[in-house]
Amino acid sequence: MSKRPPARVTLGDLLERGTPDNIDETSLQELFTGFTQVTPERVLADDESAIFVVPTGQRKSALGHRHRQRHQLGESLGLAVEIVERAETPEDQLRALFTPFRPESVEVITTPAGLVGHVSLPTVTRGRALGRGGRRLKLLRQLAGELAGIDKVVVT
Repeated sequence: MSKRPPARVTLGDLLERGTPDNIDETSLQELFTGFTQVTPERVLADDESAIFVVPTGQRKSALGHRHRQRHQLGESLGLAVEIVERAETPEDQLRALFTPFRPESVEVITTPAGLVGHVSLPTVTRGRALGRGGRRLKLLRQLAGELAGIDKVVVT
């Protein structure tokens, strides 16, 4: 049995289902798949940004040539869009989550309180990683917990 490619979903299709403020995760996944032909494993979004987690090895395909697909998707949604890959180890997953912000170093330490991740970012990208009022960092921390079991993330 052959797999049929997913039906292309447009922003207009989503808007018929609801306003951009209440578009759910499933709708964002469908739109992402329609733009990129890559099915995300997880989507996390707020009113400013959306982070799509794609299977290992598919980030480059999802980004498109010169990140064109990511930019088009972001413009369509009116959100800052980041695409990150799934990874095997907690340290690799933390590095993958912060890849769009060019981490200088990533370290995961085991403490009695659980796993603690330390990420050092260049000054020029730190503000983008934090997001307005720390919102994007909150999403990244949530994904670090869900995908890698990291209890705390410290960004410097």
